[in-house]
Amino acid sequence: MNRKRYYRRVISPVVIVLLWELLVRIKLLNPVFIPTPSSIAIEWWRLLLNGILLKHVSISLARALSGFTIGSTLAIIIGISIGWKRYIEDIIEPPLELLRSVPPVAFISVALLWFGIGNRLTVFIISWACFFPLYINTIEGVKGVELRMVQAARTLGAKPLQVLFKVIVPSAMPMIFAGLRTSLANAMMAIIVTEMIGAQSGLGYLIMDSERYYFIDTMFAGIATISILGFLFGRFLLAIEAKVLAWHRKMSMIQKGVCTMKKHISSG
Repeated sequence: MNRKRYYRRVISPVVIVLLWELLVRIKLLNPVFIPTPSSIAIEWWRLLLNGILLKHVSISLARALSGFTIGSTLAIIIGISIGWKRYIEDIIEPPLELLRSVPPVAFISVALLWFGIGNRLTVFIISWACFFPLYINTIEGVKGVELRMVQAARTLGAKPLQVLFKVIVPSAMPMIFAGLRTSLANAMMAIIVTEMIGAQSGLGYLIMDSERYYFIDTMFAGIATISILGFLFGRFLLAIEAKVLAWHRKMSMIQKGVCTMKKHISSG
C-alpha cells in the first residue's frame, strides 16, 4: 500500500475518535452513558494490567477458534463435495438448505438443553454461525471453475482426484477465502452473543456483567477489545490470502492486459 492510501485509511478512524472525545467533553453526548475514548483506554489498560482482560480474552479466543475451525472445516469439505459431485448435492443439499434459514441464535435455547452453560454450547453456536457462509461460497467457487480447465487436465491424463486438488480447489480458493472472512466475522458475533447468554466467562460475559453493575467504562473496554481482535484476525486472514493467492492476482493482471490489448486492436 502506498503512503497516500495508508494516510487516507488511518485518518478517518482518528478523526472519529477525536470527534467522539470532543462531543462527550462538551456534553453533546451524555458521559454517563457514553464515556470518552480516553477513559475507555485508561480502563482497558487497567484491565490488562490486573489480568482480568487477558483471562476473558484467552477464554473467548479458545472458544472462537475452536468453533471457527470446526465450522470452516466441515463447510469446505461438504461444499467441495457438493460442488464436485451432483449425486452428493442431490443427497446433502436439501436438508442443509432447510437448516440454512435458521439463525444461530435460534439454537441457543436448544443448545442450553443439550450442552448446558459452558464451552460446548459456545463452540456449537460458533460452528453453526461459521458453517453456512463458507459452505455457500465453497460451492459457488467449485461450480464456477471453467469447464475448459477441467477438460484440459483430463486430456493431459489427470485422474479425478488430481483434477480436484490440482485444478478445482485452487481455482475455487478466492471464493473460499471470501467465505472465510465472512465466517470469521460471524464467529466474533456468535461468541459474544453466546457468552452473554450461556457462559460465566469470556468477553461477552464481561460486557454483560459490566452492564449489570453499571461499569460503563469496562463495558466499552470489552467492546473495544472485540473490535481490535476482529480487526487483527481479519488482517491476518488477508495476509494469508495474499500469500496463497499470489498466483491468482498475477493471472488476473495478465488477463486484464490481454483484454486491454484486444480492445486497442479492435478499436484500431
